[in-house]
Amino acid sequence: MIIPIPLRFSNAYLLTSVEKSVLIDTGCKSQHHQILRFLQKQGIDPPSIDLIIHTHVHADHCGSTLELSKLLDAETLIHSFEYESLTSGKARGLIPHSWEGHLLKQAVIRWGVTFFEPDHVIESDLYALDSFGVNATVLLTPGHTAGSVSVIDHSSNEAVIGDLLMGGYFFNLLQKDRPRLQYFIQDEKMIHWSVKRLLQYDLDYWHPGHGNRLATQQVKDAFQHFLI
Repeated sequence: MIIPIPLRFSNAYLLTSVEKSVLIDTGCKSQHHQILRFLQKQGIDPPSIDLIIHTHVHADHCGSTLELSKLLDAETLIHSFEYESLTSGKARGLIPHSWEGHLLKQAVIRWGVTFFEPDHVIESDLYALDSFGVNATVLLTPGHTAGSVSVIDHSSNEAVIGDLLMGGYFFNLLQKDRPRLQYFIQDEKMIHWSVKRLLQYDLDYWHPGHGNRLATQQVKDAFQHFLI
């Protein structure tokens, strides 16, 4: 099961099975308290979380990882293509794709990236999570950044997609369940490739880093111009 954790600027997610849970993304800096309160309300036992996955290394997706990895005693995972951003402390791939992106760019740059030493730096484009107690796969879906990944939950037939796409308009305040391209895109051709790749799994819903869950048919309708 995928459970959204709505935060101020982005979404984190819980991927849960009968006995184990995986945390996907950690929001901005100092949002670890909010995530811990959410876990408590959901009745999630912190020791059941062995892993924190990052869809990509931007400050609104990994800002509270340093604190949470210690408090939860959880290991961390990124794709190897994101390691340079993590070590440099600077977000990569901030190429505005919309007027919102142009307005947000300097603010996102100022946030920076808080370094943490990842326990798992994966290099493959597929990584099974069975050893962490969940029936799920990490899938490389570049475009927003080179090392952006999605997490497919095979049990619920849904996926967390990070910033591959997002939901909503006008800073995600309107029509939050309408799919659109993200504010920042490093490589639009790779976005197209990644969307097509995810569609091969015939998922029911896609959970973005910004906005509400997206129905697969809505994704097909919105981007049919490059799905032909």
